[in-house]
This record gives sequence, C-alpha cells and structure tokens, in this order.
Amino acid sequence: RSSTTMGHQPKSVTFVLTEECNLRCSYCYLMHKNKFHTMELSVAKRAIDYLLQHRTQFAEPSVVWDFIGGEPFLKVELMGQILEYALLRSYELDHPWFSNFQISVTTNGTLYHLPAVQQLIKRYREHLHVTISVDGPAHVHDTTRKTKAGKPSYASVVANVPLWLEQFPNAST
Repeated sequence: RSSTTMGHQPKSVTFVLTEECNLRCSYCYLMHKNKFHTMELSVAKRAIDYLLQHRTQFAEPSVVWDFIGGEPFLKVELMGQILEYALLRSYELDHPWFSNFQISVTTNGTLYHLPAVQQLIKRYREHLHVTISVDGPAHVHDTTRKTKAGKPSYASVVANVPLWLEQFPNAST
C-alpha cells in the first residue's frame, strides 16, 4: 500500500531540469527559454543528500521525485542520473524512500516516443506517472502552443497519445 492510502502525504521534491523547451507557448511562465539554464547533476545530488540525511526534518514515509521544465524530456539523461543517484543513496542510507517512491513527469508530449524516453519509462514504469499537457482540441491548442518555428504542435502531441495510454491506461492530461 502506498503511504497516501495510510493517511500520510509523501514528500514532494521537484527538479526543474531545464528552462529549454521545444515549444513556445504564448502563456508560459518561462519567458526567456534557453538551453543555458540546465540543472547540474551536482546540484541535484546535494539536494538529495540533504533530504536523505535529515530524516527528522523530512519524516514523510514516501517521496515523489517530480520532474518539470521547460520540457523535462529534453534532459532525459539527466533525469535518469538523478533517479539513479536518489535510489543509490537511499539504499546506502537504508532510507525508507528506497522502496517507497514515485516519479512524476509533466511533459508537453512531443518527445514521448523517443528511444531514450521510452528506455527511462521501461526502467521505472512501476513507479512512474507521466502527465501530458494539452490545451484542448487542435484549434484551441494550436493557438497558443507552437513550435520554435511557429508551427502548430497538436499533431505531434496526439501522435504519442496511443503509446502513452497503452503504458498508462489511467493517465490524465
């Protein structure tokens, strides 16, 4: 049973992996998207170490490792390195989060089909929740969610939905 079913909320730890994105949504909170603001692995490791070494401060029996961006799947390799480190350190420290964790990723869905993304999904499938953000039907979505080149993005998102729903039948947008 998950700790939330026993009346405990998990600790939520959010990593903003990058400000870079392959879309240019008109309403995005990241106004100056760029590839230069990427989380360094050393920063993530320090955060993980701090959380794991201060159990009395962070006494939740479970954790959600949450990944957002920009577009977090642009940094799927970094995401994998962070997860590997979190699991290794929680194992080494005999921390309850080693066996009681979830992973959450919020994505625009355009890169979902890529082999590196699918490899990460396969590895962590039992602990993973992926949310794809969509702004309604094509005529609404494409009004505000365009590629860097100014092209509509709805078709590239929807092309990945069947695979996503096959892997996460209870998923939501």
